[in-house]
Amino acid sequence: MQPITFDGLDQSGEVACPTINIWRRATDQLKMKKPIVDRVRHGDPGFLIERSGDQIKVRTARGRVGWITYWFVRELKQDWLRGVDRPQGDV
Repeated sequence: MQPITFDGLDQSGEVACPTINIWRRATDQLKMKKPIVDRVRHGDPGFLIERSGDQIKVRTARGRVGWITYWFVRELKQDWLRGVDRPQGDV
């Protein structure tokens, strides 16, 4: 597992999302259900377990496992902003 930092900053550097929901399944957030397994705060540590497209399976510091979008992982967001591992067609 890769260590990560949960990140709620927007592109301007402001904390836009101080609390980040960790979802039971990657599709739950799209269906607007309530199966949240944990909540983390901007700057909290965690672990990346796997990646499926834009969805990231993570483990929180409390040991809970769930899914978030890559944008809430500081290390992946920095890669995207630098153009590393960016899917074709993204600006």
